[in-house]
Amino acid sequence: MTKTAALSDRFWRKVARSGPADCWEWQAALCTGGYGSAWNGRSVLAHRMAYELSHGPIPEGLVVRHRCDNPRCVNPAHLELGTQADNVRDRVRRGRSRYLHGEQNHQAILTASQVEEIRQSPMTGKALAAAYGVSPMTISNIRTGKSWRPAA
Repeated sequence: MTKTAALSDRFWRKVARSGPADCWEWQAALCTGGYGSAWNGRSVLAHRMAYELSHGPIPEGLVVRHRCDNPRCVNPAHLELGTQADNVRDRVRRGRSRYLHGEQNHQAILTASQVEEIRQSPMTGKALAAAYGVSPMTISNIRTGKSWRPAA
């Protein structure tokens, strides 16, 4: 058995295949975003490996997109090439491009009421930064609307 055939055999054994129009879900390791993670001498996204095993190399500058919007799917019939811009448009059109603002963002240090206090305060940016445990740049960004934009 050739190295490519052995890799292909090992790869497809980790896939729950069903009908040709159905999603074939990756059954092994997952990485960020729920995408399958396969091994080919290095960690690669499983849908990319599925595409290459079925269709050949991925041209430079292109990405493998899911027609089905299922990150675990490796069905070659559901995969297509496109640009990163195409991929971003897909994400936005499918409603998966939601950025969390304010307290909804799990990395937020301040609350909405603290931000309002900062905006109303006559204190210097440096003094506010020390009082709230953030950087002076964070205070500046709040005051100029670059972050924590006022509600529309």
